[in-house]
Amino acid sequence: MTSPAPAAPAKKATATSSDRTAKSKACSVQADQKGLHGKARKKFRDECQKA
Repeated sequence: MTSPAPAAPAKKATATSSDRTAKSKACSVQADQKGLHGKARKKFRDECQKA
């Protein structure tokens, strides 16, 4: 007698890639409007995408 195949691991509920892309673009536009560059821009985008 063989054992049944193991169940596929459950995927975590995450935003779809298109949602992430849209949010990333929106945060980039906001950073551009604020004139941010370098570390300040990266920090702003990180915080923006978490919200």
